[in-house]
This record gives sequence, structure tokens and C-alpha cells, in this order.
Amino acid sequence: DTIVLDSFLLRPEENTRRRFVLAHELSHKIINSADPTRSAACFDRIYDSERNYSFDELHEWLIFEEAQANAMAAALLMPRFMMAAALKKYNRGKRICVYGDSVFLPQTKTILQKISDMLGVSHTALLIQLRKYDLFEVRDITEYIEKNLMVGGKSWNRISRPSFKKNRCQRKRKNDGARNQLSLLWTRTRWCLFRY
Repeated sequence: DTIVLDSFLLRPEENTRRRFVLAHELSHKIINSADPTRSAACFDRIYDSERNYSFDELHEWLIFEEAQANAMAAALLMPRFMMAAALKKYNRGKRICVYGDSVFLPQTKTILQKISDMLGVSHTALLIQLRKYDLFEVRDITEYIEKNLMVGGKSWNRISRPSFKKNRCQRKRKNDGARNQLSLLWTRTRWCLFRY
């Protein structure tokens, strides 16, 4: 009935991680008390010598138990009604706008930080729960690039719309340069977004 924490989790800057670890371990306790045939936490697990476990069976079982405990911990720390209240307070009740899988506008990042601070959870845990509750408004990444990224000191929209006062050759050269810059920017963006 005791939860043992690593000493680094006691540091003040680890508050959100400590809360999640405690909720995770509490979830194991709740799940195990609801189903007494289940075993205790991994380090307390008693090996049943009368049963033959296959490696795949044990591996799958352990992964399922950990995922179940993580889901319950997230539900304890970030129930739907608290998420709705946080969105109402910080985002006028609207869903969070995300470009691609995980690109946010700077003002959206600020909103996410306020919500995670309010709930006392990490940014990552918050994003997982927002996705689980379908609280993201997913937009195409190209929309973000076209509207928000700067290419050569000018917005892409300004570069891609040449002035009709220039002759046709000047417009074509400028557009080719802008396209090359956007291509390079998109390659760098993809590398930054997908390297993790």
C-alpha cells in the first residue's frame, strides 16, 4: 500500500511528473482492488510457478496494464469536465487548433501552457488527453506554412502574389525563388517536426 518515488521526483520542477506518477500508481491499486485476480505492481509481482508464461504473453500483458494505468491516471488528473472548463476559461470553449499532428500557433502554445498549469499536468499528457477527447481542430500543415511562416523576410502570401506591374520574366524569377525558399523551408520544417 506504499508508493515509492525516485528522489528526483521530489524536486519542485518535477511537480507535474510526480502527480502523474502518483496517479499512475494509484490507478494500479484501484484496478487491482477491482479485480483481485490481477497481480500487483510490477516490482511486487509474485511469479506463479504453476503457470507457464510465454515471453509474448507476459510482454503483451505488461504493456496492457501500463497503458491501462496511464489512461486511468490521465482520467483522474484531466477528466472531461475539467478539460471543458479549462477550454472555456482559456479558449472561449473552442477546440484547440493544431496544424498537422502537433504544430501550434504561438498564442495556442500559451493557451496550452495555461491549461497544463491549471490542471497540474505536463504538456505531453495534456496533448494526449485533448486528442483522446477529440478536442483538437485539425488543420492541414500547409495552411500553417502558407499563412504563418516567413520566407526571405516576407510572408509566403506576399511572395506568391507578384505585382502585375512587373514584366512576366521578373514575376517568374521571383516566384521560382519563392518556391525554392518554400521548398527548403518545408524540408527543414518536416525535419524538425518528424525527427522525434
